[in-house]
Amino acid sequence: MQTITRWLAAGMVAWLVAAGATGQERSGDAAMDSVATESLVGREVPPYPAGLDELGGTCFSAPGSGPDSRVCAYSISIHGKDMAHVTHALVLRQVGRDGNHAVWRVLEAVERPAIEGAAFVHLGCEPLDDGRAVVLALARTEAAGEWYEPVHQAWAFDFEAERLDEVDATGVRCPNEGYGYEG
Repeated sequence: MQTITRWLAAGMVAWLVAAGATGQERSGDAAMDSVATESLVGREVPPYPAGLDELGGTCFSAPGSGPDSRVCAYSISIHGKDMAHVTHALVLRQVGRDGNHAVWRVLEAVERPAIEGAAFVHLGCEPLDDGRAVVLALARTEAAGEWYEPVHQAWAFDFEAERLDEVDATGVRCPNEGYGYEG
């Protein structure tokens, strides 16, 4: 767990999906908004369903050794029409390759709640007191501080069950990767 904790704390390949000062909004596109999360689970991707363009993501691995600890065994992938219209976060497991591209199986899909000014933050959040890694959070991202606050929801990944566990967001801290940047 130490290795993954250090890796996460360092923010390696930590992407933030934010849509600027107004926050992310639902698309207003009925076809995209009606994508049922249940229909995504178990599906091999890419390709992704129409309207769920891949906008970014971060891969991660299980702690320790073994096949699930290989680089990029799992991924959090952010989807929607564009960065201002993020609708889903998908939890993926790499199941193969198609040439130079990974093939993933959707383990879980999370619809982004409509909370003004909040966006998905994936990886980079501090681990929980019990050592579990917070791999996905929904936080207010408009603030200019060192940390995104408040964190509205947070999820840790259960490697054994290969699913997200919603955890108490109280005390979860996710760094603002842009803090202090003057450029």
